[in-house]
Amino acid sequence: MAGLTWLPVLASSLLMMVSLFHSSQAAGVAVYWGQNGDEGSLADTCASGNYQFVNLAFLTTFGGGNTPVLNLAGHCNPGAGTCTSLSVEINDCQNQNIKVLLSLGGAVGNQSLTSADDARQVATYLWNNFLGGQSRSRPLGHAVLDGIDFAIESGTGLYWDNLARALSGFSSQKKVYLSAAPQCPFPDADLSTAISTGLFDYVWIQFYNNGQCQYSTNADNLIAAWNQWTSVHSNQIFLGVPAAPAAADGGYIPPDAVISQVLPSIKSSHKYAGVMIWNKYFDSGYSSAIKEQVAASSPSIAPASGSPSFSVGPSRAPTPGSPSSPAGPRSGRKKSKNLRVKLYVVGAAIATSLAALALLFWCCKLRKRKGNHRNFMGSEMPELDDNEDDESLFFSFTSIEIATDHFSEENKLGQGGFGPVYKGKLVNGLEIAVKRMNRMSGHGIEQFKNEVKVISKLQHRNLVRLLGSCIEKEERLLVYEYLPNNSLDSVLFAYRYSKAEYIGLEKKVENH
Repeated sequence: MAGLTWLPVLASSLLMMVSLFHSSQAAGVAVYWGQNGDEGSLADTCASGNYQFVNLAFLTTFGGGNTPVLNLAGHCNPGAGTCTSLSVEINDCQNQNIKVLLSLGGAVGNQSLTSADDARQVATYLWNNFLGGQSRSRPLGHAVLDGIDFAIESGTGLYWDNLARALSGFSSQKKVYLSAAPQCPFPDADLSTAISTGLFDYVWIQFYNNGQCQYSTNADNLIAAWNQWTSVHSNQIFLGVPAAPAAADGGYIPPDAVISQVLPSIKSSHKYAGVMIWNKYFDSGYSSAIKEQVAASSPSIAPASGSPSFSVGPSRAPTPGSPSSPAGPRSGRKKSKNLRVKLYVVGAAIATSLAALALLFWCCKLRKRKGNHRNFMGSEMPELDDNEDDESLFFSFTSIEIATDHFSEENKLGQGGFGPVYKGKLVNGLEIAVKRMNRMSGHGIEQFKNEVKVISKLQHRNLVRLLGSCIEKEERLLVYEYLPNNSLDSVLFAYRYSKAEYIGLEKKVENH
């Protein structure tokens, strides 16, 4: 243990680095794009420099066996294949560090999922057609979107949490960002269960179209609702506002009121992450008028007469936002000096952390050579013989959770001496039986090791094929093929070997 005394130094360095990055990371502006052909191209939207997030609106139809429908208004026709041209623009946006997400739902139609299995199928469709998967019919071409936005405003409110979990399960292959756009009355009728999973990276709350929690002549109701929303399991919460009076049925906040009345109050929350604007078509200068104060560490309140000039609707040509008054020379030098100091400290923290990580990597390799195998979660791995050809696969715990609908009672096949067995279905459609070992006595660990050794090696008419296993923290799971026409009891609970035969088989493998 003496050789690990440097771990507190590593932890301190990493915490310092994370803290500095978090404090120096500016809040941003999100916008919905795609609901009017006259709002400008996606490329122009990103090139404006006003946004850090763009939600493509909307995938209006999905789930329930329906053919998915992508509606991008007059921009392109998915049915004719003309939306594939957006792939270049999406890539350009992402190259500018702008996250591009596909928004599900919208105010039109009745969006609902019929079951947990329906949610998994929708997640698989989204992964293969818009995210990191593969499909011949990708509506937006080869572009890989950053994530999925839940803009669900009607329906039953059921199974959105299942969809979030299924999408999050793909993050082991490529990070899938999740966002939600709930209505401001807390909690949201449609999305509260999904948001409570803690899987959503961004929550942009619609503080409009709802009189009880939107801005009127003052921000009291809005701020009271905001304080309720800060209790949700998400670290990045956005103020959602309409970009013009015509963009919503109430809730429009003039830019000077956002800067002077709203931002000073909501920025006190550590979960504040920026402003969401509905929508690009109506944004004729709104975002450029507020973006600097949105990103500022603390809003500088200026009188309304000093606010940048802009038009409040698309009927008038946008008036470019006036640039902020340049800071005086002393102010500029002070900011430059502070920035240099912060960069030096961050650089030193990164260098220290990288050196510590390199040392950690070297120590781990050294420990591995001595036979002390551990997985990335820090739990012990079964120590199989080095010369064994283990043909089974390792599954992530998340993928098994999704496959078994979080080990639901409906999927439980039975209970054995070392734990229950559940039926599951992987995202590729393969049906499996999952044996979840009881939390772990020493005997259970040995049983797990022996079972992996023996069953992965042997072929026998009374042994079901072992597909793989999962080892994460205290979890030990065995994944078998599912045999609907055979007795899983005899296969998974009580092998048709006598105890002496089983021990003999185990010894045979150990001596092999």
